[in-house]
Amino acid sequence: MIPKKFNILNHTVKVKMVDSIPNRLGECHKDLCSVDIATHVDDDKLPESIIEHTFYHEVVHVILDSMGEYKLSSNEK
Repeated sequence: MIPKKFNILNHTVKVKMVDSIPNRLGECHKDLCSVDIATHVDDDKLPESIIEHTFYHEVVHVILDSMGEYKLSSNEK
């Protein structure tokens, strides 16, 4: 279950489920304290396991950005 929001270091991060994001499954917007998660690629619905994996991937970006680890956060490996 993906929450609609969560707290990291006293910041509330909103989670928005969107139909699609060009060339991505998720996006972290550190300045807006928000995360977007795609539910579809093209017209195909993504499996719930991929959506959850993407959510946790974006949470790691939020954590690293909160720690000031911008170089590590930008490494998608």
